[in-house]
Amino acid sequence: MDFDDLLLLARELLQQNVDIRNQLQERIHHLLIDEYQDTNPLQLSLIQLLASPQCQVCAVGDDDQAIYAFRGANIENILRFEQDFAPCRVIKLEENYRSYQNILTAAHGVISKNPHRKGKKLFSNLGPGNKIKVLECEDGSKEAETVALNIHDDLHKRGMPAHNIALLYRANPQSRLFEESLRQQAIPYKIVGGTSFFDTKEVKNLLAWLSLIDYPGNEMSFRRMVNFPARGIGHKTLERLVDNAPQAKQSFLAFSAAGAPGLDLKKTAQQSLISFAAPLFEAAQAAQKAHPRQMVAICERAIQDAGYKRWVAEEKDPKIRDRIREAHQGFFDALALFCEQYEEAKSNPRAHESIDTKRSVLRAFLQKLSLEDKEDLREEDKSKTSKGKVTLMSLHAAKGLEFEKVYLVGFEEGLLPHRRSLEESGDTGVQEERRLCYVGITRAKAQLVLSYAQWRRRRHERIKREPSRFLENIPAKTLDTPKPIEETEEETAFNAFASLKARLSKNEPVESHKEIS
Repeated sequence: MDFDDLLLLARELLQQNVDIRNQLQERIHHLLIDEYQDTNPLQLSLIQLLASPQCQVCAVGDDDQAIYAFRGANIENILRFEQDFAPCRVIKLEENYRSYQNILTAAHGVISKNPHRKGKKLFSNLGPGNKIKVLECEDGSKEAETVALNIHDDLHKRGMPAHNIALLYRANPQSRLFEESLRQQAIPYKIVGGTSFFDTKEVKNLLAWLSLIDYPGNEMSFRRMVNFPARGIGHKTLERLVDNAPQAKQSFLAFSAAGAPGLDLKKTAQQSLISFAAPLFEAAQAAQKAHPRQMVAICERAIQDAGYKRWVAEEKDPKIRDRIREAHQGFFDALALFCEQYEEAKSNPRAHESIDTKRSVLRAFLQKLSLEDKEDLREEDKSKTSKGKVTLMSLHAAKGLEFEKVYLVGFEEGLLPHRRSLEESGDTGVQEERRLCYVGITRAKAQLVLSYAQWRRRRHERIKREPSRFLENIPAKTLDTPKPIEETEEETAFNAFASLKARLSKNEPVESHKEIS
């Protein structure tokens, strides 16, 4: 029995047993409900059953912070309060003691565009404060690098304690690039309300598969993945595999890809073992001769055949399935970017000094992550006696918190508002995303930085991005806007080609005399 069951049973009891309902109503003279905007229909019905006509009901809430529709919360509960509990008195608490006025004005500019809300406008007596800084970055990696450098300056030039700084994003997979950049700057951080991208089960599985491609004799990774997803390899069979492969003078993958000769496995177990090991072993051989830019395709195909496709297909929970896919996307994007950096470092070692080009590209990638994990542990020990850590969290997890300085990253279409909300909920989704943006902006007490990328990488492809529509709603007087980034000749040509491709896909006529320079 979970919490929802308790609520359902309580409502059922009050609906069916008049004596108990009357007894409780006689005892309860006042009801105080906090965070009323987050209540669901079941909770509303419970409130109505407990409150007699003489009961004084006081609800505290903010419809502009109703961001938990995905948990079943219904914003209509607070919007209909005057009708559900008439007659009533509405008291607006509009003076804000947390933030400077520029931050509140920006937040109001965004939220005021929602059509269904209770009219209110926050104000502050703290003064206008700093203007909101907008960082327009070339791509996602540059955005993460720029934000990390800004935070480094906050800590070391401006003397700001790390625990006073928060980095907020719409979805947890966005943390990956920022974690990498913070690690490179030796900035201690903590993930709140989630798990570090590299510590999730999904990414650890992908790392284990990749480790086997890099080194087919990796026993720890072999033990982790040989029976994932479950393929009928029991504990005794696993131990025999681990014991016999070295005796056959073969790696675990080579021995398994050959069907574990001499172990007399059942045919189904043998075929299952081969289906796991053969794709990875073939990839391991191909990787030895492949160009760094071919590595993503080789590894991705092998990992999909070795178990990833089955893992996704067998997962029944759509949210977990999406999380697996997002981890897969982020992981291989990270590998693709590293392969490009590895190439650059081979021709110009100063370009990426942390990359060891004496090793293979896969070994260098895995080594980089391993070293960063060790550095994290050292920083964690240091930070216990220092000024704490920078906080990384999603906008949903940030509700109710406040920080001196907030970096609201990924401020672009498709991220905020999120593509999935737009596709699944239309205008209702946009309104919820607008409230989520409002929550993020109002977490800042003194300083707010908004950042977005002009391009995002997907493997070796660059995807054009647009600033969030919410940026247009923020009054210009509150913004410290960036200088536009000038396109390179390569980007100009790319844009022209992309435009031409889009028009051709829509069967639009193309003027033959129009030059593309």
